[in-house]
Amino acid sequence: MSFGYQVLGFGAGGSKPKPLSVDYLIVAAGGGEGYSGGGGGGMRTSFPGGTKASLECSENTITVGAGVAPGTCVGAGGPSSIPNATSTIESAGGGKGAGGAYACVPRTQSRDGGAGGGGTNTGPNQGVTAGGQGNTPPVSPPQGANGGNKPYIPGGGGGGGGASGQNGTNGQAIPQPSNPPFNGLGQGGPGGDGTANSITASPVTYAGGGGGSAYWPGYAAGNGGAGGGGKGSSHSSGPNQQGQAGTDGLGGGSGGGGTDGGSGVVILRYATACAPRVTLAPGPATSTATSGCCTIATFTASGTLSLA
Repeated sequence: MSFGYQVLGFGAGGSKPKPLSVDYLIVAAGGGEGYSGGGGGGMRTSFPGGTKASLECSENTITVGAGVAPGTCVGAGGPSSIPNATSTIESAGGGKGAGGAYACVPRTQSRDGGAGGGGTNTGPNQGVTAGGQGNTPPVSPPQGANGGNKPYIPGGGGGGGGASGQNGTNGQAIPQPSNPPFNGLGQGGPGGDGTANSITASPVTYAGGGGGSAYWPGYAAGNGGAGGGGKGSSHSSGPNQQGQAGTDGLGGGSGGGGTDGGSGVVILRYATACAPRVTLAPGPATSTATSGCCTIATFTASGTLSLA
């Protein structure tokens, strides 16, 4: 995606608007579930102390990733992005939690992502499908961590988002030879924790990974990671045992046996003296607040930031 200059007739000279320097927090949507948890959305930020972005167009497109319900090879979260001069700063959606007999091809459409989804194993004679790789595509600092693995039956947790996010934890197999044909029952691995950020003036944790499912009642599902990760399912038919979706607005990954990952968010912070130049749209998906001499603009869905 490219962002060119749109020259409008501001003033007698018809000059383009002056650039707006912004700190940013860009969180993508979390991944959908499989038997394992979805990965948290990728998280990139300049706050505090990083290199700010420069919005130079009269109308800047802000993209906020949406969570995607799981399917055969569907479930990676949508990316979030902002323009930066002539380039784009993008966070990748969280990877899908693996599940089912066949791995998705290509892998980058499934388990890998901003943070990786959990891996899976669908039978006692099959090898473990490795958890997804986080920080895919690679950026520095990293935008997310790896997913955990799943031995036969129990689920592995999805990877936690953020530069310091924890990997998803592997599921735990507990042999039950008296209960054929199952060679293992057990616990789902917890999702990795996301990362806290204070760009809004108060610390909020984003992009936690989803917890892995447990196959049988009485065995613990993995908890979601801090930052909106959903808890895994402990049994799909029991009350209060279904997997949880990731939290919208935080980019959390879905718990194993749950539904979709949580939508992302884009937050921009700029000098309040520049606020009269800024118009945000659409109204329902945007909000502003002030903190000291700064204005904080929050996008919970895709929109535009226009400069006068």
